[in-house]
Amino acid sequence: MFKKRVNISILICLIFVLFFATNSFVSGQAASQQAAPPPATGLVKVYIGDVQIAFGETASTAAPVFAKAQVNQELKAPTRIKTGKDSTIEILLQDKSVLKIGPGSDLLIETWNFDSQSKQKQGIFKLFTGKIMAFVSKLTGNSSFQIITNNGVASVRGTSFGVNVKDGPSGSLMDVLVFKGQVAVGPLGAIPSNFLNAGQMVSVAANSVLSTISDITSEALDEFNQTGTEGGMQDIESEPPEEENGTPAEGQQNEQTNQEQQTQTTELTGQEKQEAEQKVKSEFEKWLDKYLNFIGDFGSTVIDDQVWSTFTVDAEFDFGKIGFALYMPIIYGNDLFNPESWYNYESYHLTWGSFGEVLDSTGKILSIFRYFRINYPDDPFFLKFGQFDDFILGNGMNLYLYSNMYDFPYVRRLGVNMNLLFKGFGLNLAIDQLTKPGVVGIRPYFQFIKNVPLYLGFEFTGDLTPLYDETSIEPVYGSLATGLTFPIIQTQNFLTIIGFGDLSVNYVMNSNDAENPFYITNGYGIFAGLRGNILFINYRAEYRMLAGEYIPQIFSIDYYKKRSDYVSYFTTNTNPLDFSALSSLISGAKSGLFLEAQFDLFDKKITGYASWAHYFYQQTTSTLANDFLTAGVTLSDELLPPFEGTLELVKPDFLVEGVNFFENLSMKIILGYTVSEGFKIYVSYSIFYIPDISGNYLQQTSYSVMTQVSFF
Repeated sequence: MFKKRVNISILICLIFVLFFATNSFVSGQAASQQAAPPPATGLVKVYIGDVQIAFGETASTAAPVFAKAQVNQELKAPTRIKTGKDSTIEILLQDKSVLKIGPGSDLLIETWNFDSQSKQKQGIFKLFTGKIMAFVSKLTGNSSFQIITNNGVASVRGTSFGVNVKDGPSGSLMDVLVFKGQVAVGPLGAIPSNFLNAGQMVSVAANSVLSTISDITSEALDEFNQTGTEGGMQDIESEPPEEENGTPAEGQQNEQTNQEQQTQTTELTGQEKQEAEQKVKSEFEKWLDKYLNFIGDFGSTVIDDQVWSTFTVDAEFDFGKIGFALYMPIIYGNDLFNPESWYNYESYHLTWGSFGEVLDSTGKILSIFRYFRINYPDDPFFLKFGQFDDFILGNGMNLYLYSNMYDFPYVRRLGVNMNLLFKGFGLNLAIDQLTKPGVVGIRPYFQFIKNVPLYLGFEFTGDLTPLYDETSIEPVYGSLATGLTFPIIQTQNFLTIIGFGDLSVNYVMNSNDAENPFYITNGYGIFAGLRGNILFINYRAEYRMLAGEYIPQIFSIDYYKKRSDYVSYFTTNTNPLDFSALSSLISGAKSGLFLEAQFDLFDKKITGYASWAHYFYQQTTSTLANDFLTAGVTLSDELLPPFEGTLELVKPDFLVEGVNFFENLSMKIILGYTVSEGFKIYVSYSIFYIPDISGNYLQQTSYSVMTQVSFF
């Protein structure tokens, strides 16, 4: 252990020495080249009609000093370009990208930096009016190429696309048309997160609201290509970047054909073969990295006095609207990659001879699926079945982020969470196990005002487990509710606002209670608020009013940890609703706020969450529950390789007057280090509080070390 620690220390020192030596060399090189004038941003290759150019200090001001454009004129950022009626101009940038600016346009080349060695570039182009066609060479490293308008931002990764800023019925309108490659589009001040592929377009309104992404229409294409001159916006006289080259000349085409034929008939050998294999491997690894996340956990077990090794494959596939997860534990002897040596080989061995074998093999395939998902909970059709930890019913007042994985993988279940909306009538369903339903939630709903997306629903949730045991003395309990759901705004990946309001009560059904076999408990709850997403942030903000004995969100992710407490509560601490004392029940209601947010940045390189609950009544510090903050952030190893980390905070009495922030604060820090490809070490350190016999909370600390082995 000491030797490993010394080796790691030496390695860290060498890294620092190399970093500072490299930094000094680069600084020296930069200083020696400081006097060299900056290279030109680009050249004017050709123009037609009236084209005016202003560059230097006045280009970015409200009153640029314009002069007539000249062929082969060098341009340096910042540069302002204005075109008159029936006028166009083509600009060849340093990296061989080509910009064609259409008639009646006003463009500012605000920023342009290009490194001829690394091929990295940073370009910001502001289009105030008019249209622009861009043929962009492939971007490398941390390069960026953005066209910004008053409506939104278009960011590219090597493509050909057009932007048209025009007058719309409610102000300016920005059309983005993609002809090759991919473009990310988003509102001003936000990271573009709506991706357009070749043949697609989107419109951005003056208020930065995006339309639905669609195929390029003939009307939009014709309007974009109108220049008042011979040729459209897609026709250029400059030679486009290599990635954008069209059909080659006849001689080039013959040469290219011969090369292709030679490639198809000649077997690669030596270094060429290695390079080709590496390229294929790199592309395959990129695909795996994007869509798969295989995790392997090694261990051991003893069966019939013999020690066996164990390896568990846990894989998730996420393809947007479709997703599924696999779970396959393997017990093996000496060779993991020889299935015939597995202890449970027959569990996965497939045969397809007879009809019975077909059914048996089909069942084996299905048994390795943990869940399968189609669409998302607020879609008109949503289906997710299997084992997962995010069941939701309706607006989440009584069943929210419920999990049927509390004893996974020792017990495998087939649960279902579904939403179906058709012609104004819908059904929301949550069942933890189809073969023997325990926790069940049903919510039929309907649109009761024609042409208004306002839905009224009636909800039932309950734990039906006691019904399967005639000797059980436990009651069946849950909630009854009615509520409204109003989708206010729903746009693709940008903004979703759904208003909701629910009124709910708890109930108890106990056949062992002859006096009250079924009753509504003496209490109620009201939730009202908004939920949805803003770009990459999912949010939920609601006002809560709780009265009497009512308990909200009984069925949540930790339900089975609390189930015995719920059984005791509904058996001994609840009473039938007293209508004669309804006024005092209402006057004694306790209200509060609940805020929740989750976010995902840079393709899950940074994820985080936060929730805060605050009730407007006298705080009870012994419960530490009336004002509660939880938050966390996770950095993946793709952000700062080879390190990754997670920070989680739990803070009771967050906004209670006189309570210091660090008082009763619980914190957990997890640091991960990738030792080598597929092998990681995690160190966890926690600070938490537990009550003593007097109810005082005492600080405790703990730490742990864990290893993880992953494939691909």
